[in-house]
Amino acid sequence: MNVLVGTSTWEEVLPVWRDQLWPGRKSKIEPTSAMRYLGGYDMQNMQFVPVFFSLTTDRIIAINSVVMCADGSARSRGLWVDPSFRGKGYARIVLENSILQAKEWGAKHIWTVPRKSSWSSYQHVGFVQQTDWFSEGVEFGPNCYASMML
Repeated sequence: MNVLVGTSTWEEVLPVWRDQLWPGRKSKIEPTSAMRYLGGYDMQNMQFVPVFFSLTTDRIIAINSVVMCADGSARSRGLWVDPSFRGKGYARIVLENSILQAKEWGAKHIWTVPRKSSWSSYQHVGFVQQTDWFSEGVEFGPNCYASMML
């Protein structure tokens, strides 16, 4: 089976995020988020266009997005790997592509709000946990804030 590394469109990503990553999510799923690093919201973040890095066979088997934020940072968001393909390093590949893209954009750091269940993937590529785990205010917690200087 050939696994291709590339990018996907929002139209390709949305069904994966809606049905696999965030099934039953109450808040609307958008290509970007107004969340700010370490809390709060900045609606200016919604103006930036994300890149969706993916691994595909005949379908998406791994995905992660990266988008610039108004404060000059970049956000990694929406990491998902098909359960039958986990443990093969695919999360690392899409995360590393996201990090490289953030560097190309000139971001000073990249941040994320990972689930506890996916934390090891983020640690393996160099993210550092910045807060305790929390479940309040998130639908699919526990989560924390994590970042990496670029």
